[in-house]
Amino acid sequence: MIRISTRVAAACLSLAAAAALPGCISLLPESEPRMIYRLAAPEEAREVATRLEGASTVAVREPIAPRALAGNRIALMREGRIAYLSGADWISPVPRMVHAMILDAFNADQADVAAVRPEEGVLAGYDLNLELRRFEAVYDGGSGDAPLVMIRLRARIVDSGDRTLVAGRLFEQSRRASANRQGAIVDAFSEAAWLMSEELAAWTADEVVAAGQTPPTDPDEPESVIR
Repeated sequence: MIRISTRVAAACLSLAAAAALPGCISLLPESEPRMIYRLAAPEEAREVATRLEGASTVAVREPIAPRALAGNRIALMREGRIAYLSGADWISPVPRMVHAMILDAFNADQADVAAVRPEEGVLAGYDLNLELRRFEAVYDGGSGDAPLVMIRLRARIVDSGDRTLVAGRLFEQSRRASANRQGAIVDAFSEAAWLMSEELAAWTADEVVAAGQTPPTDPDEPESVIR
């Protein structure tokens, strides 16, 4: 058994009480505030397209991403190595943020398809599976030059009924930041991500509409005999 003397106990209580006072000065170093950024879609993207009756439903899945891109840090590429922007973070993990922007692009531009999240429980005719391969600002010039934002996304459309692959494509977008500053770099990310999201939404709509236009078999037409 460990015994504590009354004098030691009293001293401990005095220290604890002093630490609880609101006027006490903390001896711990204060951390510098970090800037928090989000991907910003253009103003016109807030307009929701009128959905056509009978539009095909697509479940847009959150992109999978390598570990270096799966968090909320802003990735940089210097001399082939991943680093992160100092003093700044994304507001949420990169795959979740990109997913939200892609859904915004579907809602703003595409009337032929209705994009939903898988967790909404909607019975979708197609799944859009995504893999985020690049999402970083590349310093391809001098140390003080503005970086080039590079985004690469792999997309696959799968028929949710028979699980067949309908189409696949690799999307790439890049945008040079206007300056080597946090705000300018984030703006370049937003512009490149929106362009890619629009292109992805348009391609998905075209592929899904084409897949749904396969003419049905006429029951009165005799079947072909393969000899």
